Amino acid sequence: MKFTTLGILSLAFLSACEAKSTEDTSSSNDTPNFEVINLTVTSAECNDEEPPEESLYVYVNSESVVQVSHSNVLSSACLNFDVEASLDGNDVNLSYIEVGEPCDCTSTYTLAYDIQGLESGIFRLQLPGNMTEDVNIQ
Repeated sequence: MKFTTLGILSLAFLSACEAKSTEDTSSSNDTPNFEVINLTVTSAECNDEEPPEESLYVYVNSESVVQVSHSNVLSSACLNFDVEASLDGNDVNLSYIEVGEPCDCTSTYTLAYDIQGLESGIFRLQLPGNMTEDVNIQ
């Protein structure tokens, strides 16, 4: 069983209960061949409506980079997010780390990022919210 932890990506602070979009194109590279890059977080304004169901879009581009968009992630507003990833065999375990002080309302977030450096094979992405997706790296 191989377990490798990636560095954590930081985002700029999301202000209270206001629609925001931040992008971080830097990355920490603790494991040279496997990393999460190009993290972008977008949040909706605070509201009391029933949030839409979470959705996941995954695409492997021609350069074998896995592009992930995880939408409608419900959390307290006013937070930053970091993404932490580890490789356990063929499972890519992804965690969203909430950073900052939460507000009195909730927001839905979209986290979009790329995973690069996976070798050829079939991998199972394991995301928060019990979301999973198999990807084939050529």
